[in-house]
Amino acid sequence: MHQEYLIWFHGKDIQKAMQKHQPRYIALNAFFNWAVSRVDISQHPDLVELQAKIEQL
Repeated sequence: MHQEYLIWFHGKDIQKAMQKHQPRYIALNAFFNWAVSRVDISQHPDLVELQAKIEQL
């Protein structure tokens, strides 16, 4: 349970930080749509590890 909380907690904080509105920032939803369609997570070991942890939940 502790690990699941840490994954949720850190993800929540990252999303909250990204939602701070600044004129030079893109909208969070636009960023997510861009990232999902272009980022190959297999090239990023930390994302592969996070995916594995999420799949275990």
